[in-house]
Amino acid sequence: MMLTVPVADYDASFRPARRGFQVTPQHEAAVAQLGAAPGDRVLDLGCGAGELMSLLGAVGAKTIGVDYSREALSVTKRALPGAAILRGNATSLPFPSASFDRVAALGVLGFLSPTDLRSALRECARVLRPGGLLVICTGSPLNRIGWLLLTLRSGAWRRPQSRSNIYPASTYVRELQRLGFSVASWRTWYGAGRGLRSRLLHPFMAPLWIRASLDASRR
Repeated sequence: MMLTVPVADYDASFRPARRGFQVTPQHEAAVAQLGAAPGDRVLDLGCGAGELMSLLGAVGAKTIGVDYSREALSVTKRALPGAAILRGNATSLPFPSASFDRVAALGVLGFLSPTDLRSALRECARVLRPGGLLVICTGSPLNRIGWLLLTLRSGAWRRPQSRSNIYPASTYVRELQRLGFSVASWRTWYGAGRGLRSRLLHPFMAPLWIRASLDASRR
């Protein structure tokens, strides 16, 4: 039975305070996919240490970050003093309907149970304006093999491992279409090398990306 991962398990496994503020190729790719313009209101759902918020601020977007991990939010406060962040649950967002032009969900949805995932996607649809855009970066079933290889190589198996729920693209696509989104999904390993090993490992390492546009006539 797949359950939502407790925030304490997330903190123990990923240790956001120790990891700190680290911009990755996925953050940079998300900025490109969101296509936010100056003045656009963007919700960073599961904002973590605030890396995506920092990049969106640089292009002039008005970004609000939400996370349930107090430890992660403490990193954001240090890295981005004065940033608009709050502790909140993805299944019950404290914002009015149609209050954002864009929503980004990088990594967070894989920690939710099937029921909570549906609630979170429903909330994303609710807070987006008609014609708004949702960008998701998450894992896919093949990533379990890649994570196992990396864990064995790094010795991370000695540390507590966080449970996660990895859903196939069809799970997201089906629910998003039901909510009135037009959906595209793909897998891309940003920053991957061109060597033979990189090409062989690509299916096991590449994250799943989903870009969903809310029907402008929905409301």
